[in-house]
Amino acid sequence: MEEYTMENSTLDQEKAYWTREVAELLDIKEGTVRKYARLMEENGYNFHRNEHDQRGFFERDILLMKRIKALSKTKGVTLEDAVNTVTKGIVVAERDSITPTVMNLQEELERSIERHKQTMEAFIQLKNENAEMKELLMNLSEQMKQQQTYIENSLEKRDQVLLESIQKTLKQRREEENTGWFKKLFKSK
Repeated sequence: MEEYTMENSTLDQEKAYWTREVAELLDIKEGTVRKYARLMEENGYNFHRNEHDQRGFFERDILLMKRIKALSKTKGVTLEDAVNTVTKGIVVAERDSITPTVMNLQEELERSIERHKQTMEAFIQLKNENAEMKELLMNLSEQMKQQQTYIENSLEKRDQVLLESIQKTLKQRREEENTGWFKKLFKSK
């Protein structure tokens, strides 16, 4: 016998039985086990399946099949009626436990979408602020270039005026010195 186990939410391992083992436990044919399982699935009941899509039956599944077997032997109760009766409460309970989960997922999805929208709005705002800062920096850079050019031109003009003034002063001194020497020369005679 091949043993198959599945870990449930409490991390305990629950033994799973194969069709042949369930047939032996219930003292019915393997084909009957498959028929019960098919009818139960048609009524919304879910069985665990392995990677080869084979059904694995747990204790709770076997107990339900025992009830189906007993009910179907009752006079006037068809196999389909027995399956409906047994699975009706189970499927409703499973759906009821799934509904809050789906609602929680929907709420979480809506919150996630809202967070995404807020993040996108913040991103767009930062992008706009970044563009404004970039433009401001470009304007400041241009102003600094203009100011630097103005300063360089002003210094160059000042230096030119100063140089011309110095040259003019030197020229006047030379002329005065030359004129003074000629005067001395002509006065002495």
